[in-house]
Amino acid sequence: MVTPLTENYFNFGELGNSLMYSLCGVEVIVGFFFVRWLSSKVADRVVLAVGLVICCTACICQGVRRSVGGLATILGPLWAGGLTNNLYIMLGMMLALLVMITVSGTGAFPCLSNMFRGPCTDKA
Repeated sequence: MVTPLTENYFNFGELGNSLMYSLCGVEVIVGFFFVRWLSSKVADRVVLAVGLVICCTACICQGVRRSVGGLATILGPLWAGGLTNNLYIMLGMMLALLVMITVSGTGAFPCLSNMFRGPCTDKA
């Protein structure tokens, strides 16, 4: 999905796309090590809260791509080819997924383990 968009909107060639994918790979690896380091220093609730703030602030950036990566792997080839000329529909779908992730993360936040009180004991 990214390659046709970069060709249409940015005139990227083979070298430009390769460099972009290489930089994205480096960003993912650095992000993984940062989250690993951060999760060893603070509780998982804090990591989730920071992730949600970054995800909502950056809107449709790396946080959304990593959160819906599995879904995108399945659905991406099915509808992305037909939506390269319908940019608003494609970005609207990404925004809908961002809202879904934010709502589900907010709902799960109280049940995540807290180092002071243990796992969730909510009986509701």
